[in-house]
Amino acid sequence: MKTFARERFMDFIRTVSRRIQTIRSLVLDLHDPRSVYFHRACNACLATSIAATGLYFFPEIAKPLLVLASLCFTLTTNERDRPERPITLFGSLIIVLSSTSLLILTWFQPLWQGAILIVLGFLVQYMTQFSRAFAGGFFVWILCLLAVAGNPLVEQLPGTLLNIALGWLIVYICYFAIAPYRPRAVFLALHERVGRRLATRLQQVIDRWNPATDSRDSDDDPRDDDLDRRIANLLAAQNLVLRQMTRSKRIPKSSIARYRQKLATGEDLFEAILALETSLLTLQSTESLPSPLQSGLIESGRRAIEFLERTSSRQPLASPPLLDANSDRSLEEFAGDRSVPPATRIRRQNTRSAIRNFFEKIRAIAELTLEPKRDLAEESAVDILSRSIEEELPRSSRLIFDIHHPVHRRATRTAIAILLAMALVYVLKKPSHGEWIILSAFIVSQDTIGTSLWKAEGRFWGALFGAIASLAIYALIRQHHALIFFTAFLTIFPYVYLLSALDNYGYAYFFLQVAYVCFLAAVGKPLSVDLIEWRAIEIGLGCMVGIVVALFVLPTSDRPRLQKGQLTAWNEMRVWFTDIVAAYRSENIDRQHLEQLGRKALRSVFLLEKNLASRKHELIGKLTAGYTRSTLQQKDTEFIEAYQPIYRSLLYFSYIVQSSQPVELSTRTLGRIHRLNDIFERIDRAIRSHSLFQIPPLDDAENNVSFLDSLTTDELNFTLQLYLIYDSIASFSQSRNEFLSMLSGNPPPDES
Repeated sequence: MKTFARERFMDFIRTVSRRIQTIRSLVLDLHDPRSVYFHRACNACLATSIAATGLYFFPEIAKPLLVLASLCFTLTTNERDRPERPITLFGSLIIVLSSTSLLILTWFQPLWQGAILIVLGFLVQYMTQFSRAFAGGFFVWILCLLAVAGNPLVEQLPGTLLNIALGWLIVYICYFAIAPYRPRAVFLALHERVGRRLATRLQQVIDRWNPATDSRDSDDDPRDDDLDRRIANLLAAQNLVLRQMTRSKRIPKSSIARYRQKLATGEDLFEAILALETSLLTLQSTESLPSPLQSGLIESGRRAIEFLERTSSRQPLASPPLLDANSDRSLEEFAGDRSVPPATRIRRQNTRSAIRNFFEKIRAIAELTLEPKRDLAEESAVDILSRSIEEELPRSSRLIFDIHHPVHRRATRTAIAILLAMALVYVLKKPSHGEWIILSAFIVSQDTIGTSLWKAEGRFWGALFGAIASLAIYALIRQHHALIFFTAFLTIFPYVYLLSALDNYGYAYFFLQVAYVCFLAAVGKPLSVDLIEWRAIEIGLGCMVGIVVALFVLPTSDRPRLQKGQLTAWNEMRVWFTDIVAAYRSENIDRQHLEQLGRKALRSVFLLEKNLASRKHELIGKLTAGYTRSTLQQKDTEFIEAYQPIYRSLLYFSYIVQSSQPVELSTRTLGRIHRLNDIFERIDRAIRSHSLFQIPPLDDAENNVSFLDSLTTDELNFTLQLYLIYDSIASFSQSRNEFLSMLSGNPPPDES
């Protein structure tokens, strides 16, 4: 019993630690002060503040609905999804005005109102396959408020529509006049943050050269995989902003080309750092660098870190850091020593190539940064008309319904959830605010099983603890009206700021609950403990309805999406390996093609972890054979992170091939290539069938390691990289088999 309690307590501590680390990484890296999330949160505070100010100066016109409308339109306007923001915002206004008119015209006709809400809930999800402009589930906030809580008279229809239109106008003014979204500023801010993170990553590599850190004596791998993931996410965000800039007609081609070059230099430097670290890991497994060379590399690396930090902070730059003459001569002597075995000499030569490649990337960044800025004047009309616009995603042209289509299943679940929630509201004789039940059921039911469970848990606990905190805050500051008003809109910012990340969903609704209570007190609405208690209770009821619908009505698992992401990453690495081998055996190496394949694999591998949040709650039903959910989550994370060593080994392989001269490979080396290709294909089939797979050995029984002594230097280097790739695949296969065995209910493996 004590052991079980201790394990549960440690699981709780680890969960809290992971949550804190997740919030910290999201806030510090993905939510840059000039990024989309921060910009939208600021506009939410600004728009709701302007709307609330109108309640005081124009009480005969402005109603509390004005504040709600401004918040809803702010949450609907998302620059990451679509560049045509004004069209999206205007289309949402038409939808909500027409739906509101229908609800008010069906006053005291609950059947008609319920039918309208059900149809609207279905269409909001169904129309997302045609345009993202219809992905505004926040409109249901306004409609539920009118249908369940308010039921205004028909004579009040003009005033209601006027408040909604004014809320839309406030948001439009905030987004496009007061605080417009500037993609170029966002891109530069992300570029600066990438530079700072790359400097931190380079410091970790330099610590391997510095004997004072004792990094080689540590049993743990000092490589920070979380930092690699954050850098990859920042590069992906830069790429997304660059696509938005490409679609804009206001940004000249020359400026876009320069920004694209900035993005390419950041990606090149990140890959160069990973390749440099891999070469050092391979070298330090057998020997260490000479002291003079080690000191010179540490000093040059520190200058490179200082250069990156000054670049990211826009400080005046000096000349780019290069290897000094003594270090370069020592490096050449170290790599050219022929008194060591061939394998050792190859590792030294690869390390020399990785070091020089790294400083070449640093010099490329310096040339781009230090060169005079070009004239970024506006393009001519001919250039603007000839701009190539990226093709849109293929859209269906027919209004058809397919119950197997994921969007159609989600739309059907949403409609059924609204129907059940409205029935519950009327069975309970309309509790204090029945719209909370409908809204919770609507939000929870529309996603996959894992995401629905995650949202239900976050929404319920966020509302519960938020209610407790809001009562305490209100009791302390209820005598200070201005302070209540300030607290109401101060808490709107973290709500909008954290809502975009699934890991922070519960924290976002904690702040929403506090903002709701403070807002009611600020506008003079009667506030009671019963009201707050009923809100928490009804949110719980709505979450229960949503969970039931998500589990039993056309359920959609996260497994297909995870499997698709794993297949995409694996196939891209398989194609990358095949093309690297083909490039080595050809006379002309297409370096740009290999770099593009590497970038695609980089994005796919590091984006796999984004699906882990919703996956966690699907593991609840898998607690068999003595495993806890924390253990399953840990193994799941290890399995996903096992893709990264394969990517690093392929990246290093690509660098080695590009710097080598093609040679005629022996029959045994060609056999190893064939076996690796076969392993890639068989693991691909295993991922598709969700089955276990034991990889065969890379060599036959008679082909032992002593065969390497008979190879030439270039072929030996090539073969060593094949072994490195094979080892990373073997580690991946082991992690994957362990996780799948745990899911199937097999007992824990015997440690002996």
